[in-house]
Order: sequence, then structure tokens, then C-alpha cells
Amino acid sequence: MMQTATRALAGPEVFDPKTLRRTFRLFLSDYAQVVVLPGLLKRLAAQAPQVTLDVHFRSDAFVTNLADVAAGRLELAVGPAGDAPSGTLRQRLYDDENVCVLREKHPALKRFTAARFAALPHVQVSARGLGPDFIDEALRKVKLTRQIVLGVPHFATAPHLVVTTDAVAVIPQRIAQAWRKGSGVTMALYSPELLRRDPAHTWLRRQVHETAAAR
Repeated sequence: MMQTATRALAGPEVFDPKTLRRTFRLFLSDYAQVVVLPGLLKRLAAQAPQVTLDVHFRSDAFVTNLADVAAGRLELAVGPAGDAPSGTLRQRLYDDENVCVLREKHPALKRFTAARFAALPHVQVSARGLGPDFIDEALRKVKLTRQIVLGVPHFATAPHLVVTTDAVAVIPQRIAQAWRKGSGVTMALYSPELLRRDPAHTWLRRQVHETAAAR
């Protein structure tokens, strides 16, 4: 009883990331891995050298991954900003843009129009397989269609595929090296509400947020 009272008077234990031994399970798409992980690993090496990140990626709909966050099976998920389902917390990370990328000196660059864009061979990035997306919807509104010659599941692959061909791809600006302004996307960090006050988890959320904001 006396020991319990002494601990209560002493207050909560001070959180020190340098002594933290913990594995965090994260969901990150290949795009989010490219954007977040390099800077985050540098932060962890300096602040929490004994922490391990266990990164997962599945082609499931993002709402399925958020269900795993709400249940605590995943401790963080980075994805498009939207409604946070019950049991999850959402924190805005950064804004990005979708940009069109072509190889250097591509002949289409001399007169780049919507019709010229639609006529090019397209590389479509979709983790869930081929199918109409926001590009097809935008083209449909101006009565244009495109030919998809290749579908790939990872954004990071697309620049390597267009650099030596006449194909075109639409990818996030943070992955593209050369870009044109396009439609935007806001990315958010999702975490279990049940870990809202966990000191180590609070610290990790801050590291991810500051890493994304620093880019």
C-alpha cells in the first residue's frame, strides 16, 4: 500500500524515446514509404535507436486498413484524407499534387493538349488492378478516352517506365522529378483512438507529422 501511494505521489513515469524498446506496425503505400520513411528513419536513429518499424502494404481498400487501425492491429496508417471511422484519430499530414510525367524531349511536349494527352500510351498506377479512375472521369467530361498499355501496383515504378518510352503517367508530385500542376491530394495520418494518450505512440505520431511537414 505504501509503495502504491509513493508511486502515485511521484507522478507518471517520464517518457524517454532513447530507452524505448518497441515495434510499431504501420500501413504505408509505396508512395507514402518514399515520402515518409527516409526522414523518419533519420529521426528514429537520433531519438529512439531501439525502435523498430514493421511496415505493411496491402491492396485492400483503405477503409479496410482503417478498420485494422481502429482495432489496434495497425498502429498508424498514412493515406488520403477522408472521414475517420469510429475508433480512429486523423491528423492532416501534407498536401500533394498529381502531375503528368513524360520523358525528356517527348514530342508531345511541343503542343500538350488534353487530346494529345489522351492519345498517348498510358501507364496506370493502381494497387487494386486496372479500372477507370479520376483521369478517365476527367477525360470523359471532354469526350476523350485513353489507352492504358500497362498497369502497375506501385507509384515508384512509373517514372522508370516512362523515362525511356513514349508513355505517360500521372503520379504524385513528391515522386515525380519533373511535373506540371494538376489535381491535388491531401494525405492524413490515422491512429487508434485507444492509443491516444500512450506516450510512445504520441511521440511516434509527432515524428511522422514533423517528418512529412519538413519536406
